[in-house]
Amino acid sequence: MDVTAIDKVIYDPKTEFTDINKTVNTIRFRDNQQHAYHLKKGKALGEGGKGQVFLCKLSMSLDGQAEALSQEIVLKIDTTPTEFEISKEFLKHNCKVLKTKFLMTERKEDEDEQLYYYLMEKASGDFGGLRKKLMSIRDKQDRIETALEACESIRQQLVCMLKKGYAYTDMKDLNCLYIEEEGGDYRFMVGDLGSAFVDEDGDSLATYPAPEFTEYGGYKSPYLGYFTLRKDGEIVKSAASSCMSWNIGILLYQLLPEPNVDHMAKLYYNFPEVFRLMREMREGGDDDDEGKREYEAAIEAMKGEVTIYYGAKFSSYLEMDPKKRRPINYSLIVWLFFFNTPYSNMLWIIVFIIFVILLFCPNKTEGLQNALTPEKGTTNSDLQEDYQESKEAKSYDKIADYYEKPLMDCPENYEKTMEIIYQMEPKSQSYGYTGSKHRYIDDRYINWSRLNEPLPVYGDFFMG
Repeated sequence: MDVTAIDKVIYDPKTEFTDINKTVNTIRFRDNQQHAYHLKKGKALGEGGKGQVFLCKLSMSLDGQAEALSQEIVLKIDTTPTEFEISKEFLKHNCKVLKTKFLMTERKEDEDEQLYYYLMEKASGDFGGLRKKLMSIRDKQDRIETALEACESIRQQLVCMLKKGYAYTDMKDLNCLYIEEEGGDYRFMVGDLGSAFVDEDGDSLATYPAPEFTEYGGYKSPYLGYFTLRKDGEIVKSAASSCMSWNIGILLYQLLPEPNVDHMAKLYYNFPEVFRLMREMREGGDDDDEGKREYEAAIEAMKGEVTIYYGAKFSSYLEMDPKKRRPINYSLIVWLFFFNTPYSNMLWIIVFIIFVILLFCPNKTEGLQNALTPEKGTTNSDLQEDYQESKEAKSYDKIADYYEKPLMDCPENYEKTMEIIYQMEPKSQSYGYTGSKHRYIDDRYINWSRLNEPLPVYGDFFMG
């Protein structure tokens, strides 16, 4: 066995753990494939409002074998069960988020509170650390492409979640992780899966909520930062999609070389409340709307910074109007290819040329009917005589030949034909009028069905 064998078992949705024996710093357990595990808790990696994260050493062995196979893994101890079902669901549907596996529950001593233990794959860092790594890349275009690839990977995961009925709303750099793989490649993933869950009231939470879910967007909620994306218990995908598009805009901004902290503070879910308290302290400022102006100004400034760094098209993710945002189902990489590469101008020229060709290409079916189908009361031989061909023209048997070498279709053919006319022996051809079998060589501008009398012509226009 190798280390990947642990991954396959630990993160298999069908795997269940039994015989769990916990001490202060170690946990022993088995799985339904008769593997034995020994988890040794190590240093703390972080602590939040709802739990702790530890770096651990996980060893695995078969019955009777030494515990020789081991790897580093992360243990998350949470006070909420939000990641229990959701992690299993995402693993089952291969949403490519951070691999998370529920291990056990434990009740706190002398407290009526449940603890939930999760095993998680070890990441190299969050997107805050990724931004610093991007700055070490000397070529600016490479930095931009890596940042867009990171956001594109997150976008795909958000779409996968939405298809399964989950809307991830609390998007920020701390909740997105990366793993630096062999060869210098990166793997990007959503980390805090609990942010795709809703509370008992059906509300979602966002650190940087979309404008339409703030008081400045007209959204009324007793709790700032909380909002609902559901109606009659079902998620409203249009609202969720625009919300997650805003999330991508937040990530794009946070991956800038120097994102403005003051601008981000204006978008923070608790900023309106903070500003109201500050405003009440100012004399005569109770009724002004300075908070909204600051909020909108911050968004416009962020859009400008995104435009300068990534390109104008990417700033649409930060539009205040959700209808104007880039749809979450659209790829960022396509935009990169068409708008941010050295070949973008050439690509658009090619697209324009193809459009012009398609726009002005004649209808071949109609051309065949006009050129090859005899009129009522005529025969094929009459048609052939009626359309007098030059000496240069070859008879056509199929429509492809007709369009490949049309009659008198350009000045070059006209010059050739005129040279032939000059070399021909004169024939008795007087000036006069068109007859039933003598039409103009090029009669595209004549509607013969509407003529009641012959047209005046010159003899030079006839060949025979």
